[in-house]
Amino acid sequence: MKRLAELVVKFRVSVIAAVAILTVFMVFGLVRVKINTDLISYLNPEDPDVMLFDYVGEQYGGNNIVMVAVEGDDIFTNEALSVVRDITEHCKAVSGVMSVTSLTDVLDMKNTDYGLEIARLIDRNNIPSDSLELEALREYTLGKEMYAGKLVSEDSRTTLITIRTHPDADDAELVTQIRTGADSLSRGYSIYYGGLPVQVQEIGQLLTQDISRLIPIVILVVLLVLFLGFKSLRAVVLPLGIVIISAVWTIGIMGWAEVALSMVSNITPIVLVAVGSAYGIHFVAKYREDVNKESGSILGTQAALQHVGVPILLAGGTTLIGFFSLVIGGSTLTAIADFGLFTAIGVGIATILSVTFLPAILSMLPLKEPKKKTANSALSRSWLGKFEAELVLRRKFPIIVVAIILTVVCLIQIPKLQTEVNMLEYFPDDSEIRQTSDLLQNRFGSSLPFQVVITGDIREPLVLEQMLKAEKYIQSLSDVGNTQSVADMVAELNSIITGKWTIPESRSQVANLLFLLEGEEIMTRLVNDDYTEALIYAQFSSLNSGAILSTTEKIQSYLESEFETALITVEYNELSVDQQAVVWDYMLQETAENISNDAAGRANQVQIESIDLTASLRDVALMDPPEFTEEDLDVLHEKFNEYLLWQAPVIIDSDSIINLAALSLIESIEQGNISPQHFQIILAEVVPEVYYQDNPGDLMIAAEYASALVFDIRDHSENAVWQTELQSIFQSEKPWNENFADDVQGDLWALRKNSIGIPSNMLADVQGDQVDFQAQLSGMLPVFTTLNSTLISSQSLSLVVAFALIFVLMALRFRSPLMGLIIAFPLLFTVIVNFGVMSFAGVSLDIATVMVGSISIGIGVDYAIHASSRFQEELKKTGSEEIAMKTMISTTGKSIFLNATTVGLGFLVLSWSNLLPIRRFGWLIALTMLVSMIASLTLLPALILSVQKRLRWTNSTKHEKGD
Repeated sequence: MKRLAELVVKFRVSVIAAVAILTVFMVFGLVRVKINTDLISYLNPEDPDVMLFDYVGEQYGGNNIVMVAVEGDDIFTNEALSVVRDITEHCKAVSGVMSVTSLTDVLDMKNTDYGLEIARLIDRNNIPSDSLELEALREYTLGKEMYAGKLVSEDSRTTLITIRTHPDADDAELVTQIRTGADSLSRGYSIYYGGLPVQVQEIGQLLTQDISRLIPIVILVVLLVLFLGFKSLRAVVLPLGIVIISAVWTIGIMGWAEVALSMVSNITPIVLVAVGSAYGIHFVAKYREDVNKESGSILGTQAALQHVGVPILLAGGTTLIGFFSLVIGGSTLTAIADFGLFTAIGVGIATILSVTFLPAILSMLPLKEPKKKTANSALSRSWLGKFEAELVLRRKFPIIVVAIILTVVCLIQIPKLQTEVNMLEYFPDDSEIRQTSDLLQNRFGSSLPFQVVITGDIREPLVLEQMLKAEKYIQSLSDVGNTQSVADMVAELNSIITGKWTIPESRSQVANLLFLLEGEEIMTRLVNDDYTEALIYAQFSSLNSGAILSTTEKIQSYLESEFETALITVEYNELSVDQQAVVWDYMLQETAENISNDAAGRANQVQIESIDLTASLRDVALMDPPEFTEEDLDVLHEKFNEYLLWQAPVIIDSDSIINLAALSLIESIEQGNISPQHFQIILAEVVPEVYYQDNPGDLMIAAEYASALVFDIRDHSENAVWQTELQSIFQSEKPWNENFADDVQGDLWALRKNSIGIPSNMLADVQGDQVDFQAQLSGMLPVFTTLNSTLISSQSLSLVVAFALIFVLMALRFRSPLMGLIIAFPLLFTVIVNFGVMSFAGVSLDIATVMVGSISIGIGVDYAIHASSRFQEELKKTGSEEIAMKTMISTTGKSIFLNATTVGLGFLVLSWSNLLPIRRFGWLIALTMLVSMIASLTLLPALILSVQKRLRWTNSTKHEKGD
């Protein structure tokens, strides 16, 4: 270090000039820095969940969603719907928008007098203005489950416009364009904005405000503390100048390297101002102490650098280790890794400047009038030195015991520490975006989008049935809503055409229904072009990270262990009696599970065990089929007439013959004969042979169709009876309403299918067509789960790395593994207390607070190094524990106190940040600085004194303690 001191003084002009040139260069890099607030981009792009998330976003536009809510007294007016239409059309034209869904641009499927109609709910070119039309529209819209509470609020005061954006779109620019246009088209209606891109834009603006507002405050705090500590302009300006230069260099390097500031690394300049001042403080303090004993500033500078140069380099190196451990521990979370890397670079720069640039400047400044002061006189006036010496020398074991007790208490509390991964939790409760989120959640129950990706033959009925089954399970979970898939669209179409809300049995029937939906924009969001992949889309409404993680685990567990993805198709009527019994039990269990999930999926979250429902279903299925009512027979008579007149292959040109045939079929039904064979006999008796002699098979076709109509009516009636019987199970919970009744009707239709999909391993001796597919959870839920696990692994690994490196470094520095452990314990104590306080205070581990442990180690070890080094030095010189303790406290202790105060207050400034994680990060670091300082000035000396004889620090040539 002596050689370095001589070189710094010798080349001081060159050192100052080089720093000035590099600073100018870095200023140009500083202006190139951008801000990236996309939380997803912080994750490892090679992570499977992230890759699937990106894939779904690119293919289906299912991840980045902007929600625009329009609120007024009544949405169902011509003016309000015109505003919705205009905003919808504006959003479609914004670059980066993939699709827009709103009241004026949503698909509607319904049965009319002219048959099935698929069109827009509202004709955007002909919005109703008549009050009766608008009232009818309101009643129709609020009466359909796919719109009420999803697209328009139940009170019809708010409607939602959902905008899906391309993953490569510039979120900030896109949201700005949407906001600007929507606000200009609002016509007095209230407009609210939500969704991930809006959050990203909002965080970017808040971070920019934080940087411009908090950095000056931190600088003022450091200036004030330094002035109160040194009462010297020189001692204030120089250490502060060092950290400002290091901050400029660090951000400049990020600019030249094209590394964007994140919602974590944006605090790097503030951290550097608070932390980096320590090295300058220690050097200036020693310089002021030594220059009074020397004959000039040059010799004083050299003497100070020789004494504290190594501790400063060690302190800087260990602090650098603390930050650099985040690079290793947070390597899968780029925001933390970037913060750790560039803050470590900044600390390294501040350290080097403190032992080169700062001494060079001081050596050129004129020397103030020296004040004669001896160490003993200083000690005599130091109440802090006396108090500390008395406390530690006489109470070292109680200090250690208290520290151990606090450690145990905090260790017991730490398992209760929660993690926080939801970005909305980063905003204060009174922020605009949080209030908007609450409004959207309360009125539409929507927040975080997620999907289940199904890969297989989507035209296969069994695959669609399993999609519906999975969708029902997902809908049954708490806080999950707004589910949608191509499967339920097929079931909806089938219900409109046949009255059965279920997937048709045959592949051709499915293909026909899918054909009706071809070309519709909604299909591009739910299924790919060749029908080999489809999405089950859903939204999660809770902001609680625990709920997010729990729901993710439930869905993944369900897909992995309970969701059948390998099936074979069997024909029920072709199975043996024993095989039918096994398959029937399976069908009952599947139906009971679906009904149970439907019940749980309703607003009251009714939980009915599927095993109880299975038993009930078995009982009702044994009931005799209901008798045909007069109403049933009237319907059948009308259908027989229509069929024979317009659709039958047997062309009959006589109304009287048609009516006679229909009446004969009704008479057969009343007698209980409804088989196709019997119907053929009846038709042959009443329809002259001339009508079918050229094609005798046409009569059998007509008979089979008529029989199918009869069975269909009977099945509907029997379903209604079964539903009534099942309804008694739910009486106490009262979940039964029109929508739930429709759900149960659809579930019961599965018991009437002949073509059935069963697990491939259910019947070993039965062959059938194999149907295989895959299911994967994607979207915000698994991404947040990945982020959560990354936070935990990042925390664990970075702490282990930091402790290990510091232990090795300290063991080498003091040439004693025992000393390495002694210094590590106060640091471990500080970290444990930090996590304990977090748990007691209900502060979660998030993207910012996850770094507190490693940073507190890196900064806190500085105090341990300076305190133990000075204590070792004084103990060797005097051989007296008391004098060594008093000297260390009065000199180095003062610097530690000043530094801890500076750093702590500097970090407390972050408590005024716009983002909650940064606020918590700020006061937690300030707390750890306080704990670390106290531990370094009490616990560390107590530990050293307890084992110092084994350390052999005392110089035998000096007097012993008490001499």
